[in-house]
Amino acid sequence: MPSALTYPGVYIEEVPSNVRTIIGASTSIAAFVGRTQRGPVNLPVVINSFADFERQFGGLWLKSPLSFAVRDFYLNGGGQAVIVRLFSPSFADETAREEAYDAATDEAQTAAEAVADAANNAVAGAANAGDVANAAQAAVAAASAPGPAAASAAEAVSAAVA
Repeated sequence: MPSALTYPGVYIEEVPSNVRTIIGASTSIAAFVGRTQRGPVNLPVVINSFADFERQFGGLWLKSPLSFAVRDFYLNGGGQAVIVRLFSPSFADETAREEAYDAATDEAQTAAEAVADAANNAVAGAANAGDVANAAQAAVAAASAPGPAAASAAEAVSAAVA
């Protein structure tokens, strides 16, 4: 329905819309999904303060940004939040991680021993000081290369003297 304003020739007409508003649903609830130190896994938990979060999920944790996001939400005046913890580390995950670390350590140790043995053999068989220097440089280069295999590192040192 048009209504006259104080400006001549300007009218505002409100047209009824077919858009319906959502009634009874809060729009101020935040949801956070991620890793936490402790708490129920894959279950939504409603919290009302950061103190609630600390009690149920363990507080700030450097291994996941979720705890910092929740803290900042409440520092900025947040009201209610829903937290879903994704998973908890299992023994199988830790075992796989330890096995991979052990395998990498063993490979690095084997490569280091091969480089040292090849360098010692090259120095022992060197005819002059130049051959010793070449063997030492090859050993350093082989040892500092990213992820050298034991055989290729030993070959590099042996080839430097030959």
